[in-house]
Amino acid sequence: MKIKIDLRIIVLSVFFISIAGVFSSCDDWTLPESLEIEKPSVETGNDALYQQYLKNLRDYKASYHQLLIGWFDNSNKTYVSRGMHLSSLPDKVDIVSLMEPDNLTNAELDEIASLKNDKGTRVIYTIDYDAIARSIDTEITAAEDALNEGESVVVPDFFDRLEQELDIRFALFAKYGYDGLCLGYMGFSLQFPTVADTERLTRVQDMLFQRLNNVNAKLLLFAGLPENIIDRSRLEQFNYIVLQTQSALDMSQIDVIAAASLQTGVPADRIIVSAYPPSLDPTDTKTGVFADGSNSIVGTAKWLKTPGAFTKEGLAVYRINDDYYNSASDYKYTREAIEIMNPSPKK
Repeated sequence: MKIKIDLRIIVLSVFFISIAGVFSSCDDWTLPESLEIEKPSVETGNDALYQQYLKNLRDYKASYHQLLIGWFDNSNKTYVSRGMHLSSLPDKVDIVSLMEPDNLTNAELDEIASLKNDKGTRVIYTIDYDAIARSIDTEITAAEDALNEGESVVVPDFFDRLEQELDIRFALFAKYGYDGLCLGYMGFSLQFPTVADTERLTRVQDMLFQRLNNVNAKLLLFAGLPENIIDRSRLEQFNYIVLQTQSALDMSQIDVIAAASLQTGVPADRIIVSAYPPSLDPTDTKTGVFADGSNSIVGTAKWLKTPGAFTKEGLAVYRINDDYYNSASDYKYTREAIEIMNPSPKK
């Protein structure tokens, strides 16, 4: 028996089914969801291939090359973005300094362990003397104001409070098993010091370096103004000296800033220069940008490949996770800088 099929009925059926599907899917559109999009990588495929990749990565980091060091802001623990995760950093970042080194969450500890063990990334933290000193000075000023208002308060002694704060911060090295630490010190110019200035600075620097000598760290960085250290022979213990070139407006200014810091006694064979990523504040159009509008991370990386009178060991990117938020690709400028400093082999 032959069955007659009316094509008009089929077409109309398909049309109404399609329309029903459209209206049923509208419910999903009214309640937008955050979709988890995983970037395809060798990690999600062949495990043996990924393990070989990790070995090659660790071998690369153990070899001599210009370093990429990132200061990572881990103060926000809510993780509303992948940019807040240490695991999202480019694999070829060599050293990460945590800006909030205490009160680490389990998630942070897991990501730190993966960075260190799997990728060979060294994780350190910074003891910022100047930030500590400012906080103590604010505390002293508040106590003095309260005392002048007739309140019964004790004005703290600067050096007593400095002792307490330094003890807390240096103890973090063993508490979390960091690979090393960075001493941040800007200090004051030694060009025209008074006797009182010299005595104060000597006492401060003695406190810092005595504690530093008691830390069994294989990796030590100095970040700041090395020319403001009274006994510059103390700088020899640092693996790297991070100069504060992030304010430079072009390559020539990097030379000027570096020359000002590399005074007699400052080791010139271990120099790291620094840069900022563009600001996340849309009204700030100057941070992370050279005068000609080019990106300062990329420009500083290019400067590192030019001849110089000292050893250019690499680039430090402050607030590195700001560079994650880029419409073109995550960590766009950091990745470009790494490729400039250490180009991938041509296939």
